[in-house]
Amino acid sequence: MTRVPVTRVPVTRVPVTRVPVTRVPVTRVPVTRVPVTRVPVTRTWLYGAGASLGLLCDRLLGEPPQRVHPVALFGKLVGHWDSRWWRDSRVSGVMLAIAGVASGLVAGIATIAATAGAARLLRAAVPSRHRGCWCGGPGKTDCARRASRGVGTVEVLSAAAAVCVASAGRGLRRSATEVAGMLDSGDLDSARLALNALVGRDPAGLGAEEMARAVVESVAENSVDAVVAPALWGALAGAPGALAYRAVNTLDSMVGYRDGRYARFGWASARLDDVANWLPARLTAACVVAVRPRQARPIWRAVTQDAPRHPSPNAGVAEAAFAAALDLRLGGENRYGSIVEVRARLGRGKAPEVKDIARSVRLSRDVSALLACSLCSPVIWHYTSELARWTFGRDRGARHRRADGGREQVASSEEAGMAN
Repeated sequence: MTRVPVTRVPVTRVPVTRVPVTRVPVTRVPVTRVPVTRVPVTRTWLYGAGASLGLLCDRLLGEPPQRVHPVALFGKLVGHWDSRWWRDSRVSGVMLAIAGVASGLVAGIATIAATAGAARLLRAAVPSRHRGCWCGGPGKTDCARRASRGVGTVEVLSAAAAVCVASAGRGLRRSATEVAGMLDSGDLDSARLALNALVGRDPAGLGAEEMARAVVESVAENSVDAVVAPALWGALAGAPGALAYRAVNTLDSMVGYRDGRYARFGWASARLDDVANWLPARLTAACVVAVRPRQARPIWRAVTQDAPRHPSPNAGVAEAAFAAALDLRLGGENRYGSIVEVRARLGRGKAPEVKDIARSVRLSRDVSALLACSLCSPVIWHYTSELARWTFGRDRGARHRRADGGREQVASSEEAGMAN
């Protein structure tokens, strides 16, 4: 076996040159906070949100049973006052109107007190650690302080309860639809009986077209009385405003007539109802324009030219707006017992037919939906701005500062490793 000689190769040491480490300065980018305008929440905004919630509850649940309905109970009270206080004088009528408004205000205050008690019991049952800010803040924001104290809950819930009781939009639309169904089937006798729940005129002898006109006029007028006015007064004055308005409207429906018995005794109630419905009637016409913008010019012409010829300063505005929006012609001869009224024509369209009842019901529903959305929009804007302020303002700056500090620590660690 032959050995192979191993040649040793000399190892040459290569000198290592140290490269100096240049520190790269970390530029801190200033964080620009997005300016968010803080909108202070007001009591009226909370009442508006409650009124919107009340309209929603009325649309979903409807009215309470008649035997426990607060408006029906108030009607019995007015009937008792009428039997005891009636005098053929305006002074007695003024006393009745004052008593009715006072009863509505007391009922509204009682609603607030009951809601406040229920809210206090609920807050006592919730642990304090769960009463933080709804937007995830540390508890120092305005919304956190309000939530921890329960501020706003009483206003919203009491107004919602009062408006839900005072409004009757679902019942109005249901009654109108029932009459339309009876007219479609040709059952005129049943339609005349059902018409008594909508209008005060004598339905005897009315044909299908005349009853269709009566229903459309009732839907237009009661869209003010049963939907817009309770929600508006609830948004302006909370539960006392909504229930006081319902008391005024009930007084007008019971004693606000022009016949011999109530011509003087019901004068104050009728005039007070005209005052309470003046703004809601104009707001109803504005909502009709908003939901039927293509008919804006005919609606304006009908409200400004035709409505002043109506005997009522408020019902004429709503009926004229509905007539122009639906391209109908309302008005004509109405019989109230022994009194016959020939009212001016409202609108320049065709005479109402049975199929137009469903169109008027849809228009009333659209007006109610627009009003509900408009009343709750300020509160939605407020809490949206609070959420934007927290998300894009203070919290965003804190996240950027933490991120910048983390980048500086990583850069320092890399420098130290290269130096070693």
